[in-house]
Amino acid sequence: MSLHINLAGDVSNTVLTRSSGNGDLDEAALACASGSHLAPVLAAGKPIDVDLVGGVFWASKLHSFGYPSPSGEPNSCSGFYPPLAIRLNQEGTTLVSVHVATDGSIQSPSVIQSSGYPALDQASLKCVGSYRYFPATQNGRPVAIDRTLSVAWRLGRPPLGPVVEMSVEQDGGLFVEGQRFSDPDALKTKLAEIASRKPQPGVCMTPMQGQSFNWPALQALSHAAALLKAAGMPSGRFCTVPFAGMH
Repeated sequence: MSLHINLAGDVSNTVLTRSSGNGDLDEAALACASGSHLAPVLAAGKPIDVDLVGGVFWASKLHSFGYPSPSGEPNSCSGFYPPLAIRLNQEGTTLVSVHVATDGSIQSPSVIQSSGYPALDQASLKCVGSYRYFPATQNGRPVAIDRTLSVAWRLGRPPLGPVVEMSVEQDGGLFVEGQRFSDPDALKTKLAEIASRKPQPGVCMTPMQGQSFNWPALQALSHAAALLKAAGMPSGRFCTVPFAGMH
């Protein structure tokens, strides 16, 4: 739908420009937008009267108002989640300031509030940089505007086990929270104590300090894995921090 937003952020003049294919949903979208209040649109730091193209994205469980790409699809960060951030169970929200050019492309994205994880912040910049919008217009002419976009990173999967940072010794022993373990029974007691705290899901193992990724390192990791198995390690999500220089 096309809509007009005044200096105060009030919405008016909503007109359907593309149907969802369902008349009831179209009417509901227009009713939702008409008379609503949004954040004022800024240009060079000041509110402006502007015409935009917005839309309601209908889904089976959730629906939301947003500003679509020229194809009519929502701008999305699907596919941008960093693989290592997924393995480390990192979630958060990044706020990104952008300049939307007169052709609807994104220029000068910058992080104004971090998610707490540099990898997610960098992914937010890359993702938002790929966004495209219908150009904003004033009196029928394209105009550049500024926006603040919120990128929420959520994994949406059930936890599989506790997060524990472990380091592997050269002989295959494990350091868990500063304590060395080589006996399965003692390790089992420690894991049970960690599980009772109900920490975040996942298990991360850091490589041996100063070691390269070679055959002795593989033997040590295999020994450590056998130790965890003998200790009855519960089902969990494992990840390893890459070795320096590893391809």
